[in-house]
Formats: sequence, C-alpha cells, structure tokens
Amino acid sequence: MRRVNSDAYLTQRKCLDHPFYHLEVHLKRGAQLVVRDSSGSSDPYVIFKVGKKQLYKSKTVSKNLNPLWDERFTLPIEDPSATITAHVLDYDRGLRRDDPMGFVTIDLNLLDLNKLTELKLNLKPENPEKVKEDYMGYLVLQVKLIPKSLEEKEEIMACQTNKVNTL
Repeated sequence: MRRVNSDAYLTQRKCLDHPFYHLEVHLKRGAQLVVRDSSGSSDPYVIFKVGKKQLYKSKTVSKNLNPLWDERFTLPIEDPSATITAHVLDYDRGLRRDDPMGFVTIDLNLLDLNKLTELKLNLKPENPEKVKEDYMGYLVLQVKLIPKSLEEKEEIMACQTNKVNTL
C-alpha cells in the first residue's frame, strides 16, 4: 500500500471544500532553452493547458534562449486535482509547424492554498525518443492557488459569457 504524504493529503482535503479556484501565475522567465532555429537561437512562447484545453498563451520572445516574459495571468480551475502543463514552443514563421522545446507540469495538489510559491522547473522533452539534448533548460514562475466560492464562480462565468456575447 502506498503511503500518502500527509501535507499533500491535507491540501487535497481542503481543496474538496471549494467548488472553484483561481491559479494566479507569474510567468517570469526561461533559461538555457534549447536551440530550434538554424540561426542558432529560438523564438520561444509558452502555452498553459489543463488536459488538451489551452488556457493561456504567452507572447513570443524573438531570438532568445533566456527569455524574459514577466507575464501575469489567472487560470480558472474547476478540478484542483488536475495537473497544469506548460509547453514551450519555438515560433516558426510561414507554414512550418512550431517546434517543441519541452514542457513542465504543475501539480496543484502540492500547492498550499493562498500561498505564493516560486517554482524553478526543468523542461522535459515532448518526444524523448526524438530529442538529442539531455538538458532542455528551465522555466521560473510563481503560482498561487486561491479557492473561490460558488457565488464567485457564478459571477466569473457570467462575466465570461457576457464577454463572448459582446464579441
């Protein structure tokens, strides 16, 4: 039988008490990213997802292996047991497909509620069998998981619906 980390268990139990969450994210920077362009550089951007659903896309930083994004955003979280993935890609102009540069995972169960946590996460390859590099670089970000009430969730959803209807 597997032993459960008591802190993670308590966080998970607290999470079940709330119907909705916001994950405040400060995408600070990347460092030592892999080269994906023939020019010896890359044009990285980051996509944040829950499962296959894209929640946020950062700006592209041109010709930089140590990009500074300094972007702050909030992700709506329905399931606190979900894992968030952040995929770093190299933007390619024209018809070419953007090249994967690696990804990281953020396990929400490991976060303390309402506490700002700084993370330095090493990138893992999207397709390990196709990658030559052993080291892909890393991302630095801060995250804070904030529980919301059912009333707050309904207000947020109503605002999002109004935005969609006015487009």
